[in-house]
Amino acid sequence: MGAPQRPDVFISYHRATHLAQADLLHQALLARGLTVFKDDASLRASDQWLDALGEALQSCRRFVVLLGPRGLGRWVGAETSTVLNRHFGAHEAKERPQIVPVLLPGAPDLATLPFLGLLQGVRWEEEAPPPDALIEALTRPLAAVAGVGALADDGPPAEALLPPDVCPWVGLASFQKEQARRFFGREREVLAALNLLGRTPDIPSIALLESKGTPAPALAGSSAPYRRWLHIVGGSGSGKSSLMRAGLLPLAEQGALSARTGLDDWAVTAPMLPGHDPLVSLAEVLAPALGQPSLPLLRELRDGKEPETLRLWLRDALGHRPIGVLLVIDQFEELFTLSSASARARLDLLLTEALTAPASPLHLVSTCRSDYQHRIAEDLPRLAGLLNTLTSPFTLTPMGRAGLAQAITAPARLGRLTVQPELLQALLDDAEDDPAAALPLLQHAMETLWLRRPRGTTAAPGVLTLAEYDALGRLGGLLASEADRLLAGLGDARSTLQRGALELLSALAHFHPEGRHTRQSLTWLQACRQAGQGFQDADLARGQLLLGALSGQRREAADTAARLRLITVSGSATDAQGADTRRVDLIHEALLRSRPPGPDGGPPQPYWPRLVEYLEAHKDRDLLRQNLRQEAQAWPTTGAVDRLLNGPDRRQLRRYDAVRFMASEAELGFLKSAQRPALARVTGLWTVALLLAGLLVQYPIRNATKAWLATDDAQDIVMTLRWGWRSPPIPRTVDIPLGAFDYGCKPGRDDKEGLECRPDEAWRRVDLRQMPEPCTAFGQFEVTLAEYDYAVWQRRRSTSAGAKKPSYPELAPNVSGWNWRPGNIPVVNVSQRDAVAYTQWLSKLTGQTWRLPTEEEWEYAARAPGRPGSQEAAFWWGPELPKEQPGQPPRANCDGCDVRFENRIAPAGSYAPNPFGLHDTAGSAWEWTSSVYTRDNQPADLKAAKPDAGRVLRGGSWYVSPWMQLGASIRGTARPAEMGGDLGFRVCRASPSESLPTGAAGR
Repeated sequence: MGAPQRPDVFISYHRATHLAQADLLHQALLARGLTVFKDDASLRASDQWLDALGEALQSCRRFVVLLGPRGLGRWVGAETSTVLNRHFGAHEAKERPQIVPVLLPGAPDLATLPFLGLLQGVRWEEEAPPPDALIEALTRPLAAVAGVGALADDGPPAEALLPPDVCPWVGLASFQKEQARRFFGREREVLAALNLLGRTPDIPSIALLESKGTPAPALAGSSAPYRRWLHIVGGSGSGKSSLMRAGLLPLAEQGALSARTGLDDWAVTAPMLPGHDPLVSLAEVLAPALGQPSLPLLRELRDGKEPETLRLWLRDALGHRPIGVLLVIDQFEELFTLSSASARARLDLLLTEALTAPASPLHLVSTCRSDYQHRIAEDLPRLAGLLNTLTSPFTLTPMGRAGLAQAITAPARLGRLTVQPELLQALLDDAEDDPAAALPLLQHAMETLWLRRPRGTTAAPGVLTLAEYDALGRLGGLLASEADRLLAGLGDARSTLQRGALELLSALAHFHPEGRHTRQSLTWLQACRQAGQGFQDADLARGQLLLGALSGQRREAADTAARLRLITVSGSATDAQGADTRRVDLIHEALLRSRPPGPDGGPPQPYWPRLVEYLEAHKDRDLLRQNLRQEAQAWPTTGAVDRLLNGPDRRQLRRYDAVRFMASEAELGFLKSAQRPALARVTGLWTVALLLAGLLVQYPIRNATKAWLATDDAQDIVMTLRWGWRSPPIPRTVDIPLGAFDYGCKPGRDDKEGLECRPDEAWRRVDLRQMPEPCTAFGQFEVTLAEYDYAVWQRRRSTSAGAKKPSYPELAPNVSGWNWRPGNIPVVNVSQRDAVAYTQWLSKLTGQTWRLPTEEEWEYAARAPGRPGSQEAAFWWGPELPKEQPGQPPRANCDGCDVRFENRIAPAGSYAPNPFGLHDTAGSAWEWTSSVYTRDNQPADLKAAKPDAGRVLRGGSWYVSPWMQLGASIRGTARPAEMGGDLGFRVCRASPSESLPTGAAGR
């Protein structure tokens, strides 16, 4: 006999421990005339028993789960998960099955079990018949069941009620795992997201239970993919962190992953915030989850030579135990906004290998802001390759009106409170103006109303009213009034404490010119220095006092006013290795957000104008922090001579005074170390200047001496001393795979962000493989001053007597005068004829064919079409102009693009390469090509062109603005004999690298 078509009751139990109770309940319900599904009584050996079991779970009207010391476990957890999905996925109450938890001796606290903890459970003592309350609950008509499995009309169970002094709402803070019992309105999304890990939902989850002990079990007759990575994407403030921390993680720890993965036991990490060094963050969460020390893991992650380092460490840490490891990464976008490129690349390699290895236990859950999702392809190319294979993306949309209503009323019932219907309606109406920030703003409003609830008045106790909400300024003004009141409690606007608070709060934010400001964290020590505005003990003590006030600590025992928290502190003052892992964050980005314009228009209004105005007044600091971080990272690899000659000067270092309190230890070390060569340069320059001045004043030959120092002959002597015993500097190249692409300014691709397609940029299809002798390698950098000077020196030495010798080019404008001729900057002030002469000299030196690229070849190399990380846009990185952007490293050397190199050319390779590996294809120096300029952008015959016909320039320069001449399709033109302080070139090679002669090593 097969399973019942639609059982009245399904009994879920552990056979090893609760078979006797299940039998007693089964018999009692049959005696009442109910159809009951109990596996051993309802299934037969000849049945397709997994199908029958799944059908019963999908159709039962009531679900009884027997809970003992083992909690849910694997089988019972899978069955419960299936019914919970039905319950929260139903659109009408009549479609929801009634769920009845039965607590046997030794059962866990019902309030600790996600979703089940809010249901009315029934206790059943051992060796007793089924309780009358249980039988009565299962035999009543379903129409009479209050709530049909949701909160009953007589309130939640006693275990779920909160103590009177605990607020049922969490305010602006994200929900944490320990607050899962107060997390409402997202049940359907939690279960839907959880179903995307492991086997995808085209197979009933119960079918996976026949496979044990290994991840990714292969089911007979199934082609369902196995997903190791759940990637939750949503807008700022949509509740991604709360969904993961208070929804997914508690369910995962209760065994909800067992059904779809085949693994009973799981090690779940604490949520990892990538921060500035994601390898440190990974070691801090992963090692403790497996009972291992963090420091040895960190050393392996950093120093391991093999990409398998992480997977092999997991294997050794687990031994032969069949345990799944769930790595949780919150705020994935920090990998793009905070983390260094080297650490990000290392993490990309380690995680990809560990996720793709078939026997690896690693699974990943991550949350990421949707406006940073495109950066995965650009900055994490290996993980990006998993997005369509091992990854399940889950888009979290803002909570709807019904979910928000539940987030208000359900916690109220846990706190024995009543929300006035008029108040509920007003809250929901106000929240519709900004759905993305609705949940945190409502949580803050309810927390404030709870703190101001009536006590000892004629009003009914425990009733939250619309009148009090109106008095507080409603949703739009409540946050600002509470935050301003908190600041006012620290002193007047000129007080040290209030200024320190604003300095700290603005330091915890990334500035965005269009108002989309985001959070960033500081270490505890950095936050104390910033708040206290100093490094001394008294400053740190003042900063620590401020951190306490801003994180919600009471300063007076009698204080009963609302205590708005503006920051959160996570981590430990002393971890297992004795390190301070505390980090400080803004409590929510709602502090930085603005309300959308109303129906009458007008500019958006910040929820807290005071902080947003302060942030905008100090917007340059965010870019200074990024520049300081980059210089500090590069400093250890810079040689002593290079530090002395090319290091930052004292003026540049003084600019960092505005951000020194929030600097890391490595950045502070850089600032201290860079002072010495900067001071030495100043001292040396004054000494030399005084000596020269004395000489030039005392001797009548001073004018002749000055003139001679500027001559080519003087430079010849310097070059002989510099290069007389060294190999010639040959431009580094990267190989370019040839292909076809859309050349020119293509509408819809190149005319974004205010850029327009000009008539002389008409687009056409170009296939470089059809060229007779295409360039197969390009210079990784523009030709540098050192490379060009060497060629001039050699050509001058070989020029016959009486013939005109080439001259050394003038320096670019504003290049530091203390450096004779800095060799690492792109050469400028060269004509197209000079550039051609250099390629001819280089071809003779190496025995290869070097030349200037055509403009088609140049644009193809600049765009890197079809390569991972390249974009079909005006620039290889996308449509965004390379202007200063908070949260992003500078992308180009141009006017307004990088504060480090204002009005001057940057050293070669100062910016990230494109996907082909070419640096500085936008900005730096205009690059000569071999193409003749034509007004219709069609190719011209070089041999037929007049000698002085204009030649095409590409790439823009340090001198132009990003809005004008930096796009890959933009063309400039100049006569072949023209020179300029921003005219340089890049070479390409049309022959293989094997023919490079001995001794001609790349620089």
